[in-house]
Amino acid sequence: MTDRPNILVLCTDRQRWDTLGATGNTSVRTPDMDAIYEGGWGWTTPSARARSARPPAPVS
Repeated sequence: MTDRPNILVLCTDRQRWDTLGATGNTSVRTPDMDAIYEGGWGWTTPSARARSARPPAPVS
């Protein structure tokens, strides 16, 4: 039997890549997310073709 990779996909709404301690942010404490990031692989410049979950604010 071959080993299967463990794959974990985390999707958050409106979270920038630099809001984790693992990516250099010293203002927040995210130890669990940091451990996942440091033990695996992550994007620092992701992009998505999907729209935001929240409509844009009106401009006055």
